Amino acid sequence: MRKFSQREQERPGPRQSAKAVANSPSELEHQWPTQLRDRGLPQRILRRAEVEQATGLPRATIYDKIAKGIFPRPIKLGERSVGWLETEIIAWQKARVAERDGPAARGRTRSPECPVNG
Repeated sequence: MRKFSQREQERPGPRQSAKAVANSPSELEHQWPTQLRDRGLPQRILRRAEVEQATGLPRATIYDKIAKGIFPRPIKLGERSVGWLETEIIAWQKARVAERDGPAARGRTRSPECPVNG
């Protein structure tokens, strides 16, 4: 008798409704990560390449900022692998935007070279 993998076991069978599968944690995680966090379900862990893509920072700069204490520290996943909590990376990004749009930014005048600033 063949053993089924967990992924195969989670697939909807002929008697299982599509709605029940759509409400499974894996489906919700893809669509509504903040709602998952609010429910106390596990957070998504981003690997380094995903963090580089999300932040636009190269590896050396990420580790330099970690050493200076101005970037979230990674979580050790294995002997030679690390990851970052997605919520911490999002919070870091929001802090950068808030820093840009904060009280000091309100006093700036619009630059003729860059009509977006201001």
